[in-house]
Amino acid sequence: MSICNITLTGRVGNEPEATKKDDNLYASFRIAVNGVSKGEEYTDWHSVTCSGKKAEAVLEHVKKGDKLVILGNPRPHAYFHQETQKIIPSFKIWMNEFDFASSKEKPEVDFSKSTNPADDVPDFEPENPPPVVEAAAQ
Repeated sequence: MSICNITLTGRVGNEPEATKKDDNLYASFRIAVNGVSKGEEYTDWHSVTCSGKKAEAVLEHVKKGDKLVILGNPRPHAYFHQETQKIIPSFKIWMNEFDFASSKEKPEVDFSKSTNPADDVPDFEPENPPPVVEAAAQ
């Protein structure tokens, strides 16, 4: 069990690619994650890899442009940059789980007809919150 997990939500940037090594099936793809920093939008690209049944599911169902939520572990990696002639440290995401964040094929769910009794409890928002009382100095 790993204690270093990462969750990514983004769009698949390429059709997943299959590779086989020692009779193990692997699937890999890139995912674009958008963000905002200091008012500027940016996109980070991450390499994602999985194996076994997860690889089969990715190769069968995931397509370029799909929006996914991925739970995985960062793994150290490095690549050689041709222009600078330097080895660039990086990391790849070893995917443990994934789900579609949106899909045209998924049916819309009507949450107004929930069968969970806890959903019928109204949110509590006091009209007059209690005053903040400072602790007396001793």
